[in-house]
Amino acid sequence: FLFVVKPHAESWGWISLLSVCTFQGVGRATFESTLRATFADFFSYEKEGAFANIILQSGVSSVLGFWLSVNLSCNEAGTYCVQFRD
Repeated sequence: FLFVVKPHAESWGWISLLSVCTFQGVGRATFESTLRATFADFFSYEKEGAFANIILQSGVSSVLGFWLSVNLSCNEAGTYCVQFRD
């Protein structure tokens, strides 16, 4: 969210960038543990299938994200669209 509000990272500084990374790590750890516990509770009769479903959903969302990043290219460089240079 913060990168959308203030997209120019060079003006952030080290403290701001480390804070964002720390909060992202804490949020992801909380989400992952809660997600697995919720799946274990909902699918108590078949835990292997529940955890396989988590992996399947993660893979499908990764494929979709990579596909969208290739197929939704921008025509001109802007604040949220970076022009690729080789």
